[in-house]
Order: sequence, then structure tokens, then C-alpha cells
Amino acid sequence: MLRLLALILALLAIGGCDFGEDGADADPETAEQGDAEQADVGDGVAPLTGLPVDDASVLERPPLTVKVDNLAAARPQSGVEHADIVVVEPVEGATRLIATFHSRDPGEVGPVRSGRLLDADLLPPLQPVYAMSGAHGPVEEELRAALPVVIAEGQSEGWRRSDERAAPHNLYVEAAGLWAESGGLPAASTAWEFADAPEAGTAITSAQIAYPQAGSSGWVWSDDAARWLRLQDGGEHTSISGERLGGETVVVVEVAVTTNERLPIDLVGGGSATVLRDGRAFDASWQKASRDSHLEVLTAEGTPFPLAAGQSWLELLPASGELSLEPAAVEGEGEPEGADG
Repeated sequence: MLRLLALILALLAIGGCDFGEDGADADPETAEQGDAEQADVGDGVAPLTGLPVDDASVLERPPLTVKVDNLAAARPQSGVEHADIVVVEPVEGATRLIATFHSRDPGEVGPVRSGRLLDADLLPPLQPVYAMSGAHGPVEEELRAALPVVIAEGQSEGWRRSDERAAPHNLYVEAAGLWAESGGLPAASTAWEFADAPEAGTAITSAQIAYPQAGSSGWVWSDDAARWLRLQDGGEHTSISGERLGGETVVVVEVAVTTNERLPIDLVGGGSATVLRDGRAFDASWQKASRDSHLEVLTAEGTPFPLAAGQSWLELLPASGELSLEPAAVEGEGEPEGADG
């Protein structure tokens, strides 16, 4: 597909990347992710979403990546609905979210949890400000060596512990305080390729993802919202604001499992991938040559796979996990149950 962000994306990245330039303001109504129109990345367009922004000055700041708790005790989370890119990372018996913000200020984000070694493999091409609650000594050393700015609890303004939740699921941080520590970092410059989808693909109504010993997630296509709506462990995944989490593009990346307890999955290499966009599923592949290179998602022909403009999610699925797709009803055979909402 394209050079995924400097993954993370450059997320992670799912994308192919060029440098974007700041430009004229766009109509703010077109900046909402729910109205994700296809756009050429250029002046006034966010490089990580392909959407116009109403204030081009925000494009001058660097990406901000926050490690977010995803256990039941941590949900609903704060701020994730405003991310440009979200990566779902399997950890011991659970998943965590790696949320990267750039085009929109999420305000408060959390609950914030610890950094993992995988983050040092995933994020270097993006060069973000990276926020975590903390990390095991050797892991923290590697994160600080791999990323330009790493901020743990209390190392910037805007950290707080909530009295409404039990620790460790109660740590929150204001994005403004993190961005204030980003002096000298370059603006996000990785531009994904946003374009129409290939003509192939299979129409589906939903996708279910079973993580080995780490619960499940799911995606339901909504014609009304023109995006995928997320499920977590069988229920609707919502933000603390009540907004349903979802995205215009979902990429399920099949990753190899390792024997390294600190790095249970391997992101350097390549393998199969499935891209969900526009109510369809597409066979794809991925490759990442090194820690410092972009994770690329490719078509069957080996060209960058275009994303739909808007928020993108990347699900890192170990080989022992399972992806199940529910085909849409064939014309004349009746309509599937509606997924809009």
C-alpha cells in the first residue's frame, strides 16, 4: 500500500510518503473524519489523514503518539476518537492502543500505560513526541534511543490521576503539555497515498478479529457513517464522550510471533495483510525492511495500497490469531442485518 507513516505509522504507517507543505485554510466542515472525501495531499491537507484542515498552522507541529490502555477497566478511553492513526498492539493477555495525533488536538488522552519494545520498532520513521506512563528499565532506554522525545508520567505539564478509576487505569495527560515539549522537532511530513480503492475486493458487512489470549475486536461497516465502526470484546467501542470509535480504513497486518517476551511479535520483515475500506475487504501484503523504515502495505501487484481519507486503524494480528469476514448479501438473496448506527 503506501508508505505507512513514517509508520505509523508513519503508524505506523500504512502508507507511502512524501513531504507535505502548509497552505491555505479549508472549510472546517470538510475537516471532520465522518466526511472523509478523497483528497490530494498538499497545501492545507493533513499528511496523516488526507483531509483538509481549517487551520493550516496545525500542520507545522510534530506528531504526538500516546500509549493508551485498552483493558475493560480503562474503557471508555479519552481522546482516541481524535487520532489520525491508531495501532492495536497485542500484549500479555490484552491489547493496547498506540494513538497518533496530528491534525486535531484531542485535549486529554488516556488512560496512559507503559511503553513496549515494539513501539521502538514501529515509530522511528514518524519521529513523534511519545508519551507513556513509564517502562521497564532496558525498554525505556531503547525507546529513548530510538525516538526523539519520550515523556513519561510527570515529565511535562498536564498529567493527572483520576479519582474515578483505580490505578493503573487512571492516568491521563493533556496533549497541549506534550506538544509544548516538542521544540525543534520537524512537522509531520509523511503523506499517505489517498485515492480510490482498487476495483477488486469483496463486499463485507463486518470483520471479527480474535487475538490469542487477548480478547477480540471487530469492525462493522456503516453506510450512514461511511466508515467502519469498532467493536471491542463483543460490544460497541466508544469514547468517554460517547462517540463510537471507528475509521475509514482498517488494515489487519499478520505478524510473526517470536520467543522474546519483551518483543512478542516481529515487525521487521513482511507478510499478508487485509485492507478494509469502503465496505469491502482487499487482499494485500506488508513489508518493513528495518526499524527505521516505513511499514508499507502493498497491493497484489506490489504497488502502494491507497487508503481512504480519514482516520486509519492498524491491527497487528499474531499468526495464531484469526480474522473472519462476513460477506454482504448477494443481490437477490436478501439484505444482511443493518450495521448503521
